[in-house]
Amino acid sequence: MCGITGIIYKDKSRSVDSAMLQRANDAMTHRGPDDSGYYIDGHVSIAMRRLSIIDVAGGHQPISNETEQIHIVYNGELYNYQHLRKTLQQKGHRFKTKTDTESILHNYEEKGTDLFADLNGMFAFAIWDSVKQSLLIARDRLGIKPLFYYEDEEKFIFASEIKSILAYGDIDKTLDHHALFDFLTFNYIPAPKTIYQKIKKLQPGHYLLIQNNKITIRSYWSYDYLENNNLTEIKACNQLEELLYDAIKIRLMSEVPLGSFLSGGIDSSTIAYFITKHHLKEELHTFSIGFDVESKYNELPFSSIVAQQLNTTHHTKVVKPGMVDLLPKVTALLDEPMSDPSTIPTYLLSEFTKNYVTVALSGDGGDELFAGYERQRVMTILKRFYSLPNGIQNFLSQNVFSKLKSTEQKDGFLSSVARILNDIVNGYSSTYKRWVTNFNPNLMKNLLQPELYNDYLDYQVYKIIDDCYSDKQDAINQSLRFETQYYLPDDLLVKVDRMSMGHSLEVRVPFLDHRLVEFAASLPVNMKIKGYTTKYLLKKVMSDYLPKSIIKKPKQGFSPPIKEWLKNDLADYCRESFNQQKLGDYFNQESLSNLLNDHYSNKRDFQYQIWSLLVFSLWLNQNR
Repeated sequence: MCGITGIIYKDKSRSVDSAMLQRANDAMTHRGPDDSGYYIDGHVSIAMRRLSIIDVAGGHQPISNETEQIHIVYNGELYNYQHLRKTLQQKGHRFKTKTDTESILHNYEEKGTDLFADLNGMFAFAIWDSVKQSLLIARDRLGIKPLFYYEDEEKFIFASEIKSILAYGDIDKTLDHHALFDFLTFNYIPAPKTIYQKIKKLQPGHYLLIQNNKITIRSYWSYDYLENNNLTEIKACNQLEELLYDAIKIRLMSEVPLGSFLSGGIDSSTIAYFITKHHLKEELHTFSIGFDVESKYNELPFSSIVAQQLNTTHHTKVVKPGMVDLLPKVTALLDEPMSDPSTIPTYLLSEFTKNYVTVALSGDGGDELFAGYERQRVMTILKRFYSLPNGIQNFLSQNVFSKLKSTEQKDGFLSSVARILNDIVNGYSSTYKRWVTNFNPNLMKNLLQPELYNDYLDYQVYKIIDDCYSDKQDAINQSLRFETQYYLPDDLLVKVDRMSMGHSLEVRVPFLDHRLVEFAASLPVNMKIKGYTTKYLLKKVMSDYLPKSIIKKPKQGFSPPIKEWLKNDLADYCRESFNQQKLGDYFNQESLSNLLNDHYSNKRDFQYQIWSLLVFSLWLNQNR
């Protein structure tokens, strides 16, 4: 695992300054503490920081082809590289290392920008072709590995992290207000935007080619939710088990110690099962953390059940993080506002795991493939309602559901039921929007400064959801499309990549093998959620292998006790942060105070909104 970066000047007579390049490269030392390297060809340069996993001794980058006319820097793991290497050798290519990186380089020689169909892995790479005078950068299909780029009148820059781009100097850091609205709405900033107007994310499954100062961006992979209704449940179970077996097997290649995260949920337990029962002969090291407060999210007891049954060497730790000191560290690793609270336990779990191993497998992606969220259950309720005769629908909507009083940010079972029944009146798209929204339009109206709010009214913040709900596919599949295209790469995978690489730990995600993703997309919806059972097919496959308590356990999520932290450790810190002038440039100070007061007086539950504002305040202090 590595960090990559590079720059190309549009004026070919301008030479790259090696000191500047090294400064930008060293900004990502945490991603690759073992080695560094760079290549300069006049107005073009590429560089990398390396975390050595494969060919530890001989894998120095950049790597060149036989004629030293094409050079590559690479971040990631190519799991099928040995097969690809043999194919390329049979075609006459000569290899000088044992790395997966070199297989990509020679495959580019063979196929140019058509090389991606042969790759199974997580990656971001850059190839400078001095013959064609072209720079190719690319990102893996699901967006497991990050890649950012920047362009102005003088230069084009790419990097694994925004901090590397900023380290070049002379970068336009104008804030993108639309990205801010996205952040407040979704807790993250969907690609291709970043918090900076001029810095962009290369979207998953895309490549960017720059030649003669012209930039071309293209998608090289996509999939659709075309249900295979000829697939029987037995055949589907067999195919899923085979795909899981191989996806996990190929992700165990490593020349350094390897382990697995184990939360006690079905996804991470599935991975641990296949590793222990089919692949590793030695004991598997598994890792879990918990918090020293009473919380419904504590999964340590469940992870211990799985670890005991699978006979893993299980490492657990109960932590009490000093949030005032920890939050700025986490925010600094993210580079832009992202307020998923599970970044905190992911940071702590990565820090703990790195004491024992350098590579860990994670269960991320299972919910997005197989419909694992509560919001998919709600979609099922809506589907059943819409299957009723129109007369019954109209009667219930007009005389029952529409008369229920529903209040956002209010705890309690009855309030939750009222919100769900109100959703029925509004339809699939509106229902889904509410479930994934943090700051809703009413909160935005009171909170944003007037000029910003007018901009917000003109901006279609929900367009990315509407685009996913624009066809006639099943409502559950449409929600999964959004989560796989946006929530997964721009929230969950950002969290895993930045927090793990912040501790020089590589994390691999077997559920995001593209073959598994394509298979899951082809499943009939009733194999993903049957009745109100989420992830039905996965649970069916694993029902004979894992404890029943794990199969039947409701989804808990990897969430920390932020409500308790905000009331205790962070109470004074929040008030101090919300009173800062920098925050007042964007938000109404009186509304900020009212939001805090309503939360701390228990009138409303604004824990997630406060958390987001706190994260943004920290980002402002670090970057503006």
